[in-house]
Amino acid sequence: LVHAESVENPYVAPRPFPAADANYNQINDDLEQSAARLLAAGGGQAADQPLPVIVALGHPASEAALQVFRQAGGAVDVVFAGEGFASFAGSLPPAGVQAYVAAAGESLVFLDPDAETSLFLDVATTNSRVANVWTGALTGNNRADPLYAYQGDNQTAIAFIDTGIDDAHPALGPFQDVGAAGWGGLAGATKLVGWQDYNQPPAAAPVDLDGHGSHVGGIIAGTAGGVNPSGVARNARLVALRATGRVQRSIAALRWLRANRRAYHVVALSSSQGVAGKNIPN
Repeated sequence: LVHAESVENPYVAPRPFPAADANYNQINDDLEQSAARLLAAGGGQAADQPLPVIVALGHPASEAALQVFRQAGGAVDVVFAGEGFASFAGSLPPAGVQAYVAAAGESLVFLDPDAETSLFLDVATTNSRVANVWTGALTGNNRADPLYAYQGDNQTAIAFIDTGIDDAHPALGPFQDVGAAGWGGLAGATKLVGWQDYNQPPAAAPVDLDGHGSHVGGIIAGTAGGVNPSGVARNARLVALRATGRVQRSIAALRWLRANRRAYHVVALSSSQGVAGKNIPN
């Protein structure tokens, strides 16, 4: 996507990653190449095949800005409103990619493909050195120092965006929403204190049909009844956000987290997603 340039002004136009936009025309190279291939294939279904996109603007997405997108043949799926979010998701026909960029002009920051995300835990975490975190052996001599030892805090939570969580697992449950119960109302054994699902259809109760999210949750803060505890921050609580598939689902999860991070005492986020074979940084 793009480099963040300013915390003070969330709508300042960022610099694109050269790996994603070699010719600096504000279009992700993979998206540009996909549109060109479809157009080169000639008429028929290929030329009309909609390309899912994420549009980043230099200002909040007004109705006038959305109309410019529609006039290029685009269909708007969802608008990401709120502080720091000047973008929307939709689709464009191949011929509409260049047409929209030309019509949007300087208001457009970047046009990305709304690609299928994959799980990249092997890339995001190569060596966690968990035992050293627990004992405080974090300096060059690897000697344990209780002053720096960390095992998590039960008044804080670590959030993760993944395939979900199995709260029936003894290391990952039970679930009690701290947004409803309050921190003073949590049972001592409660591990999972937040759940949000952005897949379709969304599940009201925690679920993990893949198992990857439960695995990640266990690495973060899983417990095993006091015997060989598995999580790095084993005393901390968990907030699980399920968002797999399109990039827009991950964006929606991040928006919820930004709005609710203080109420849920979230001190860190794990998200090991990427887009395989695409010029979109993880």
